[in-house]
Amino acid sequence: MEDELYIRSFEVGDQEQARWLVLEGLGEHFGYILHGEGISEMVRVSTRKDYRRRGIGQAIVTYLVDVARQCGDRRIIVKTNASWQDAINLYQRLDFVEYGRTASSVGLELLLAVQ
Repeated sequence: MEDELYIRSFEVGDQEQARWLVLEGLGEHFGYILHGEGISEMVRVSTRKDYRRRGIGQAIVTYLVDVARQCGDRRIIVKTNASWQDAINLYQRLDFVEYGRTASSVGLELLLAVQ
């Protein structure tokens, strides 16, 4: 990466801008996390194709894991397309383990230590 990566949480008003970027095909790198009772689900983690393999996806996932940890979550799940082996490999490098698989998707989880 030539420039330093900056990750920040969504703020009020970001949703419409993010939707516009994605719908217009201008979205760069993004991901978000949904919190439940002790469980978070990572959703829509993505990096622009020509920027992959530069550590951006890993930085996003690491940031989202930290957010879940700060919220007191004990488990993070993520589902991805079964044919996206690069994404599966990324999660596994970050200690996620597979908990389920269908013909089209793979479920992975990360158990967080209770602090």
